[in-house]
Amino acid sequence: MRTLFMLLAVVAGAAFPIQASINGEFAQRGATIFWSVAISAALTAATTGLVAAFVLRIPPPSIEFFTRIPPWLWWGGFLGVLVLGIMSFLPQRIGAATMIACFIAGQTLCALFLDHLGAFGLPHQELSVGRLAGVGLIVGGVLLVRVL
Repeated sequence: MRTLFMLLAVVAGAAFPIQASINGEFAQRGATIFWSVAISAALTAATTGLVAAFVLRIPPPSIEFFTRIPPWLWWGGFLGVLVLGIMSFLPQRIGAATMIACFIAGQTLCALFLDHLGAFGLPHQELSVGRLAGVGLIVGGVLLVRVL
């Protein structure tokens, strides 16, 4: 099952530079970065809602659910706007490969820190020489993608 999950992550990873490039193209054609992000987020929300409701038949959360969750959970949406905005701005400026390499480096560095802390309900995983070496290789990969 773990292999299937890893393959799903690869598929999502492959879709990401396509999405970012499409969003950037929206902006290049006059929609601006902010509107391209709004369009992408709206289509994402609509598609997700339709699939949840009509394909998977998952009922929406209750109003009571929203009254009892901690306020900091709403930051996920704000961070999504940040990610979509930046990643829609970059492909036409630095190329898709450099953008994704840098994105993965940032993700991995942050993920190691979050794992180490066990933040947001993640399983606690100590920093190790191997994990730090992996990040070093990713950062080296960024340099190779960008420089060579």
